[in-house]
Amino acid sequence: LSYNTSEAHQKIAQAIQDMWKQNLGVEVTLDNAEWNVFLDNVNQMDYQVARMGWLGDFNDAINFLEMYRDADGGNNNTGWESKEFQDLLAKSATETDPEARQQLLKDAEAIFMEDMPVAPIYFYTNNWVQAENLKDVAVSGLGDVQYKWAYFE
Repeated sequence: LSYNTSEAHQKIAQAIQDMWKQNLGVEVTLDNAEWNVFLDNVNQMDYQVARMGWLGDFNDAINFLEMYRDADGGNNNTGWESKEFQDLLAKSATETDPEARQQLLKDAEAIFMEDMPVAPIYFYTNNWVQAENLKDVAVSGLGDVQYKWAYFE
């Protein structure tokens, strides 16, 4: 299991190593590398399992799905590609009905999850507290906390 140097990534890699041994009987060797070396290895597909992450740029499913549109895509380090998946993403780009578009993206996601070129392990979270007298704090669909409209009552 390849991962880049970070205490948090090390803890997660060790947890996966332990869980796969206990639950699957799979022996996992951890392979830690500094970011640039790690990224070179991943870009060259020189790994068996590698840790990667992605934070959404905008609150839409296409933000995550389009990364895997083509095997040669900039962030697709899996070598995976599916014509049916590509067709659904192309249709979603021209679909004007929001519900129909969402269904196309769900169908594309189902193909992706069936083929499983990646395995979601965890999600980043943001914790914060807010005083009752602080009003109009905006939290985006991505979890970003915006204080620019906030005020104390």
